[in-house]
Amino acid sequence: MKKIILLSLFAFLLLSGNSFAQDSKNVVKMNLWSPAVATWNFAFERAISEKASAQLGFAFISKKYENTKFSGFQIQPEVRFYLSESKSAPAGFYIAPTFRYRKLTLSDTYQDLEYDVNGNWTGNYVTTEAKATMTSIGGSLAIGGQWLFANDHVAFNIFAGPAYYAHSWKFEGNATEDNFSLKGNGNFTFRSGVMLGVAF
Repeated sequence: MKKIILLSLFAFLLLSGNSFAQDSKNVVKMNLWSPAVATWNFAFERAISEKASAQLGFAFISKKYENTKFSGFQIQPEVRFYLSESKSAPAGFYIAPTFRYRKLTLSDTYQDLEYDVNGNWTGNYVTTEAKATMTSIGGSLAIGGQWLFANDHVAFNIFAGPAYYAHSWKFEGNATEDNFSLKGNGNFTFRSGVMLGVAF
């Protein structure tokens, strides 16, 4: 995991070090939709040419669905290709391929049968806690637009697009995937957001 983060940061800094005719522009922003799903999603974007930028996003997740508790983080590097002829990055309409790495710790409780020393069911139930770690790797392709206001110091960004993520599991004890409520964690999904930030 540390290697993935370091490689992402290295690639991002390498790209952001490029220069071009106009002054570089940076944007620090937050996804306004993410707190509604108990997620804090932030991103730093830097123009690397007149029509392209590199963005690095981080998210911290802590939420509950039914009895399943989720907590973890994700890292999301992205390259944006701006299409507007009259505007330069990081403003205008764009398309953006994105990579995402997410790691979640899950816990849930369920009712299990209680057995006596001879292996016979006692007629009672016991509350059991199930724990697991889920790692997701994948990517998406977003179409969006970003506008700069207030003398180019305020950024407003909207985006949407399809995504695919592959999941791997590590279970503790006798836990299985069936012990957890997993709404929104399928392979194919739809990614969207509304972000507000400061440009400088």
